[in-house]
Amino acid sequence: MPTIFRQKVMSNGISFNDPFANPLGVQAWGIDVMDGWKDTGDVEEFSTDLGSYRDGVSSADYFPVRKRYITISGYCAAESVAAAEAYHDLLVRDAFPRNKTLTFQRYEFVPKQVLCKRSAKIEVDWTAVPNGFRWMTTLLADDPMKYSISSVTGSGGISNIIQTGHSFPVTFPMTFNGTGGAGYTSIGINNIGTAPSAKLTATITGPLAKGAWRLINDTTGDSLSFDVALTSSDTLVVDFLSRTATLNGFQVSAAYTGTFWKLQPGLNTIRLYAEPNAQASVTIVGYSAWE
Repeated sequence: MPTIFRQKVMSNGISFNDPFANPLGVQAWGIDVMDGWKDTGDVEEFSTDLGSYRDGVSSADYFPVRKRYITISGYCAAESVAAAEAYHDLLVRDAFPRNKTLTFQRYEFVPKQVLCKRSAKIEVDWTAVPNGFRWMTTLLADDPMKYSISSVTGSGGISNIIQTGHSFPVTFPMTFNGTGGAGYTSIGINNIGTAPSAKLTATITGPLAKGAWRLINDTTGDSLSFDVALTSSDTLVVDFLSRTATLNGFQVSAAYTGTFWKLQPGLNTIRLYAEPNAQASVTIVGYSAWE
């Protein structure tokens, strides 16, 4: 039974369910079953015995979501047997190659994508469609989250910069007239999904003194900093999903402090804290996430 309502699907750059992108010599080329896409991944629970049987257990604060399996099935109806065989090769070689990380996208109301690999052979029934075939396989996403295809981007400077002066003596509480909330330069990134998202990058430029800066998600209170200094010509790129950082294109080996935090569902307020310098800045590129 069809389960994806004729929505466009792309795997490794190959389109399905798009009549304007059918391969030459193919009358119908699509995916109509996608089990596991809408299902939330299984949660793996952890607990520790407190002592005797009557003492019970203590549950962990964090229950991880297990990997996602997606079973897909589709069809090909071609103008000839030769064309059908050619597009069987396209399916195996290009759309779902073995042992390659695939970007698998579904263009539903909010288009989403997963990174996955084919984890089963492509089973083919050559008798189901005249001059064509039906096929089925399974995809495995180690990261079970579905991420938005479109990103949200925001940029800002150092949060400690005060945009206007004050007269003395001052009256407390003081009001700082900056470009963001509470008088500080801030970046608002909205995760419209249902799950925390680690799919984000931060591009930071200097000058920033070694050990004197940090990038913080005020929504969670989590912060991250690397024990490196940045000049005005340096660029530090932090990938929160892979938990890596590069400085001017080279892997950073310096120790970091804090955690590779995530974007929580809803609006996240992000700030770069450091000694005031108008040249320093940070750009955040984030993606919403769904279970």
